Amino acid sequence: MKITKIKAPLLFWDIEHNVPLLERPEEGEYIVVKATPPRDVRPLMGLDVEITINAIISELKDNNVVKVLLPPNEVALLNKVPYVDAGDEIIVEGRIVGHRFYDPIRREWRFKPLYEGVARMVNDEIGSFAIVNLPKLTRGFTVHRGDIIKAHFEYEKGRFVAVSTKNGKYHAVAKIVRGRRLHVIKAWKARDPRYINKSSSINDVIKANEHRLNVLVSKAKLIIRDALERHNAVPVISFSGGKDSLVVLDIACKELGIDNVIFNDTGLELPETIRAVEQAADHYGVDILIASANDSFFKALPIMGPPARDYRWCCKICKLRPIAKLYRTTFRGQVMSIVGQRKLESFARAFAPIVSRSLWIPENIVVAPINEWTALDVWLYIFRKKLRPNVLYMKGLDRIGCWLCPACELAEYEIVKKLHPDLWNSWESYLRKWAKKHGIPQAWVDYGGWRWLSIPGDFKRLMEQLKVNVKSFDIPRYDLNLHPLEVKENKIQLIINNFDPKRFLRFVPILSKNFKSMNNSIVVFINDLKLEVSKDIITISSLRGSIPQEDLYIILSVILRSHLCVACGLCELWCPNSAITLKGNMPYVDMDKCTSCQICNERCFISQKISVEVMKRYFNETSGDKREEKTS
Repeated sequence: MKITKIKAPLLFWDIEHNVPLLERPEEGEYIVVKATPPRDVRPLMGLDVEITINAIISELKDNNVVKVLLPPNEVALLNKVPYVDAGDEIIVEGRIVGHRFYDPIRREWRFKPLYEGVARMVNDEIGSFAIVNLPKLTRGFTVHRGDIIKAHFEYEKGRFVAVSTKNGKYHAVAKIVRGRRLHVIKAWKARDPRYINKSSSINDVIKANEHRLNVLVSKAKLIIRDALERHNAVPVISFSGGKDSLVVLDIACKELGIDNVIFNDTGLELPETIRAVEQAADHYGVDILIASANDSFFKALPIMGPPARDYRWCCKICKLRPIAKLYRTTFRGQVMSIVGQRKLESFARAFAPIVSRSLWIPENIVVAPINEWTALDVWLYIFRKKLRPNVLYMKGLDRIGCWLCPACELAEYEIVKKLHPDLWNSWESYLRKWAKKHGIPQAWVDYGGWRWLSIPGDFKRLMEQLKVNVKSFDIPRYDLNLHPLEVKENKIQLIINNFDPKRFLRFVPILSKNFKSMNNSIVVFINDLKLEVSKDIITISSLRGSIPQEDLYIILSVILRSHLCVACGLCELWCPNSAITLKGNMPYVDMDKCTSCQICNERCFISQKISVEVMKRYFNETSGDKREEKTS
């Protein structure tokens, strides 16, 4: 198996000025910051400062330890690291003092001292620490009470303690376990603490990285200009209300004079984001075009069920369709979307080119001028230009988007809950009713199990700790009551409750033009197959030999599309022959124009996700996994 690695940018720290550097300096004393890749660091600011301080005090039971681990009037950074929920490395004076992470069981932010943090704590004998009479410390070792020669920590199982050997050669972080013992969870060769003790500000960071910022901005302008020269397309700035697209808006609008701006209102935006968009419109003197999904999400919810990270029907309905519709009704020809996409945001975006053609909107060229920027670059630009970012960044959120997005962590939902309790309570109430209806444990709601179809390993371990069986979470999300009556090589018969043959008739030309419709039944001939559809009962039979799996998949896809269609309109958008139109919130396929090319099937979420799952669940067919990968 080929393992692909993302090349993460290096991070440096200027010792003299006590500031981070995003490029290796040519002179002066500096260190390489040993942060976890991809090192998309951001400033510690706003509510995050309070969250971090409270986590340190709560964990280490000592108010005085804060000024040692987080010296006042100094720039500190956060760097995302993997945890079962939200987690960050805390970088102070170029070294890792510890991790802050959200504990989903305790429902609180916690602090785990590491490296520089442990060195300072045991050196200053501050916070929760222990000096032990042992020659060495290793991971998994349990320190008994008799081994501790000096310590200060309150006995509370599960809390963290900084540990050092008496000879000072080894440091560790341990958890308190029964009997006031310490279970070592990480150990390393000790290093002396390093104190810079020099005040620094964000302006100092801007000054130290000014040359890089200037180069990045010049390159971003060049990328946009070059794309405009190469493509005959209307430039449109895509503004989400977030920090990255704010920078792109400033560069493209203020620096290059592009005044077409679009905002995709998914119907799931927080009020603060709407205000940020309105403020941007006033500041730049532009009329922002709104691609609104209105209440599409909640209309589709009863049919599609709760979205998940691996079941993102909402993106197709709330993002792609409104944007595509606005482009087609507002602009002629190709559109060039100038977006705030950055490669460090996700694994998928790490390999996306700077200029590409949209997979989902064929006439859309996507340009990402700040693709190479780090989050710190973005923030330095915002502070240097004195821009007004979305206030949600100062209220503890690191990313802006749909407030119930399954890609969020529980820590982010807690912030939404505090800021807008009515919004969150309505969503949680829906989830609880859905879980109760399907016999799913309430832990599915309480701990955010609804965010996945395929539960990841770290979340499985969390559920095991809580004695919750995750197999009970494996319930189809969509509203489909399907029962196979007969499954043979040459014949398959199904019952789909409340199946409407009249709805299906609108989709039949996608399969074949050779069909008959009589009263409330339809017979379709597809190659050597015969499809019979009546109220609730569907029969697929082969006139010669067995039913090919690929043909079965195509037939099922069209059947399920007709039954579950939420009128997202992507089939209409993608049809190369303009054979599909939305009429009465349902697609209608023009038999004279349709060539049965199956492109609409390839782009329909129901075909590519639900049909594949039905094939695997009822017909033991696994090749559909490749279909999902191909079109995701």
